[in-house]
Amino acid sequence: MRIKPIVAALSTALLALAAASPASAKTEALGPLTDRAAYFGNVFLTPVSSFTDYYTFSLSQARDVVGGTLTLDFGPWFDVNIFSVGLSGSGISGWLTDNVASDGFAFANISSGNYTLAINGNVTGMFGGAYSGVIAGAVPEPETYAMMLLGLGAVGWAARRRKQKQQPKR
Repeated sequence: MRIKPIVAALSTALLALAAASPASAKTEALGPLTDRAAYFGNVFLTPVSSFTDYYTFSLSQARDVVGGTLTLDFGPWFDVNIFSVGLSGSGISGWLTDNVASDGFAFANISSGNYTLAINGNVTGMFGGAYSGVIAGAVPEPETYAMMLLGLGAVGWAARRRKQKQQPKR
């Protein structure tokens, strides 16, 4: 039958996840946030009544901190629930919290400095669960797009004018 290869593949995948990831809540340094996205996540191998994972990063200039989390849900066997995402650090007294983590998170106009992102949740799967997340890179301002379009238009106009000058008159 075909069931044995499927079971073997699933078992191998679970063992690979177990070997590659820690089994409990963690703290991880993401480094400075630039215009590239920063990725984070955790894998749990047993049910956990609650956890808080911390991800530290720094900002060299003021910007919005936006992102989202994705949980792997395989029914009662492998599942994580994310309850909230919090942000604390330079220029923030206490914690900014997004209690609806399923639609992503957004913290506006965060000043430069060092920050900690906290992911709060629980693991309800019999064999654990996993989540991954991303903090988006810098998004260009509308003025940047306007200048780019203006520049492309100027290049197109110059190329058309040059082509017209090169054609012989009849």
